[in-house]
Order: sequence, then C-alpha cells, then structure tokens
Amino acid sequence: LGVADARTLRTSLERHGRAEAFDTAFPVLRRWAKRRALEGNAWGYFGGLGWAVLLAVPLIHDPLLCATAPDETWAAWRAW
Repeated sequence: LGVADARTLRTSLERHGRAEAFDTAFPVLRRWAKRRALEGNAWGYFGGLGWAVLLAVPLIHDPLLCATAPDETWAAWRAW
C-alpha cells in the first residue's frame, strides 16, 4: 500500500497547491533525519513515508504553513 499512500499524499498536495513547497522541503528533511539517525523502522522511527506525512499534513492544514513560500517551507516547518 505504500505506493498508493504516496500517490494519495501527492494528489492531496497538488490539490491544495502545496506540492512545490513539499518538493523543496522534503529532501532537506530526509537529510536532516538521516544525519540524526531518526529515520528507519528498525529503531521505531518514521520511514520515508512517515516523514512525508509529517511534513505534508501541516503544509495543507496549518494556516501559517499554508501561506509559506516554497523556499521558506523548511524553516517554517521546523519552527512549527
């Protein structure tokens, strides 16, 4: 179901006009999580899809993050 979940997440981001913001911030988030060893199900941490959801949901629903420009998304999400 991972592919279907990812497709649904992507569709939702596009429908709300936040796909560009997500695309800008997600690679930074992955590097950040990897450097801190916060990624991977073996230790009970989020996998890639978990981090994607954790980034995408507030981009769609939080009023402040909905208004954030794509190049400011990473900093705004971390502050969130």
